Amino acid sequence: MSNELKVKINSKLASLSAKKKRVAYYLLEHTEQAKKETISEIAEKCQVSVGTISLFAQDLGLSGFKELSVLLSNSNQNFSTVINDHSRMEDIVQQTIQDNINNIQSTYQNLDLQKLNQAAQLIFKSHELVFFGLGGSAGVAYQAFNNFLKTPISVKFNPDFHLQLVMAGKMTSQDCAIIISHSGINQDIQRIVNIIKETQAKIVTITSFDDTPLTQASDYYFLSLTDEFEYNDVPVYSRRITQILLIDLLFTLVMYQDSKVTLPNLKVLRNALKYTNTTEL
Repeated sequence: MSNELKVKINSKLASLSAKKKRVAYYLLEHTEQAKKETISEIAEKCQVSVGTISLFAQDLGLSGFKELSVLLSNSNQNFSTVINDHSRMEDIVQQTIQDNINNIQSTYQNLDLQKLNQAAQLIFKSHELVFFGLGGSAGVAYQAFNNFLKTPISVKFNPDFHLQLVMAGKMTSQDCAIIISHSGINQDIQRIVNIIKETQAKIVTITSFDDTPLTQASDYYFLSLTDEFEYNDVPVYSRRITQILLIDLLFTLVMYQDSKVTLPNLKVLRNALKYTNTTEL
């Protein structure tokens, strides 16, 4: 399947109805067969109506089945190699790099630059910036916290879930939360979001799925679109690169909001670290 179509389907999976999910999984798992079939044949295989197929295509942002079939017919493009126990080391390295390149390109193509800049302006004007992320997303949230320490904004992060709940409750309408969540449907993250909404703080989200409770609650959200390579037919996700990319974009735009404010802050930090053994900032 072409990377574009696969990413579109994966980004919508969480919000699809049961019938539409049957269509999605059929197209993902039987691409070569599906691209030769008519809309009626696909509907019969999935045990859904023709109308469901059309609505599924529209959910992906397509005009209808005709545009969907075009993307299906391009399924040989950006072909992803399946990695197994017999793969050469060179193939594994090449495929991993290519998958990350594809993910970055897909994330960029889906990015609304105007909203990205608006989110950066919102962050820059916030009194306090608090980062939230659980499980695998906690590492990305910590990376983001380290980045934004270089800004003039007061920033907070703690990997403990219960402390994140406390920090959420102490936010105000002048603050902004940055939430990193792959699925956007994690119940613990939803508890944090509900608390933040009560404080009227703003929410900027980085996630992989559109139309979830998290994206609906966010003032701005940006999709970290990921296609995965397969090891012995099992998907291996590589979402971290695109999550960090979006963090870097927001950070860079925040630093460019007002150099008279941000640059002196960088100089202060550099002076604070010049007596240490580290050169990192």
